[in-house]
Amino acid sequence: MFKRIKSVWLIISLVAIAPAITYLGFHSKYVYDPDVVYSEPMTGFRLAWEKVAEADEFTEYMEKSKTVRNSDGTMSIMVLRNYSSPQTSKNDNTYRSKLMIEEIDCGSESLLANQALLYDAEFGKGKVVESQNTASRLPIKIKPSSIAWAKYGAVCDTSSGGEDVSWRWNA
Repeated sequence: MFKRIKSVWLIISLVAIAPAITYLGFHSKYVYDPDVVYSEPMTGFRLAWEKVAEADEFTEYMEKSKTVRNSDGTMSIMVLRNYSSPQTSKNDNTYRSKLMIEEIDCGSESLLANQALLYDAEFGKGKVVESQNTASRLPIKIKPSSIAWAKYGAVCDTSSGGEDVSWRWNA
């Protein structure tokens, strides 16, 4: 009788613990790679970052509701790059995430990085350790299947030759 009670408690314990082990195993693997991240950077506005692309060393998110059509026809986008390990800037500052303002030209399929803020914590949190103005650089040509192509696809219609489709998520 005592062995039966032990067996019943063992089975109940295993059934109760199995979901917790599965949950913890899943979240320990994907803890730094959620699909949506909410943050309130220095502006105090709540931002909803949606994952648009990922690589081995980082994941990129866009705040689609903050996309702006410029007078020259380009699209200004806000991008958050979250790194899986600490990075070092050219000025020897260590950072874990980068908030960037970029311009995408749907017609010429090019991307230009304008500004960047480097943060010492993940998801644009913590202190700003460096500010970069990269507007003097030349635009890069966007290659299919690249990280830039994922951002291009979020704001430009790739099936109709680069038409602006930001209205799809700003409506």
